[in-house]
Amino acid sequence: MSAAVGLVAALAPTAQADAVGRDVPMAYPLGGEHTIRFGAMTVCHWDQGKGISPLEQALSANAFDVDAPPSTNPFDLGHFFPFNSATVEWTNKNTGQSGRQSIFTVGNEVGVRDIDTGIGDLTVKVTATRSAFPTFDTGSAAPFASATHSEVFEIAGIDVDRCNGPIGG
Repeated sequence: MSAAVGLVAALAPTAQADAVGRDVPMAYPLGGEHTIRFGAMTVCHWDQGKGISPLEQALSANAFDVDAPPSTNPFDLGHFFPFNSATVEWTNKNTGQSGRQSIFTVGNEVGVRDIDTGIGDLTVKVTATRSAFPTFDTGSAAPFASATHSEVFEIAGIDVDRCNGPIGG
């Protein structure tokens, strides 16, 4: 439950969010393990603002290293290491739509936001890779000093009636 609450607070750009999250031990590229919080959620989304553009359902998903120490120093190696990639695959069980997005980043979090999935319940697979060495090929990993893990989530679609309520509510 706390994973879902943290994910909602971190990713929710609009009203009505349904989030799921899971903490998983994952090998750290330099040895040992870190707890990685995998999560995904759907939100009500309007490209140009509520009341101006049509309602859409947007998906956000991420993997966050909860054991990485927070730092405000921009030169801290934690901001530049490890090298992360993630692939988010989704299928809308109501419409049959599906999609896939891969991204690459450094630091303690990797994720995607605002993926238009069509309105409906989703199956979402988040695959995260952490590596001591960059590959510069999104979704790939060095053959050593790296770890990959996937989590699958079943996520409820947005409640259209709740989304279309009063502006600001």
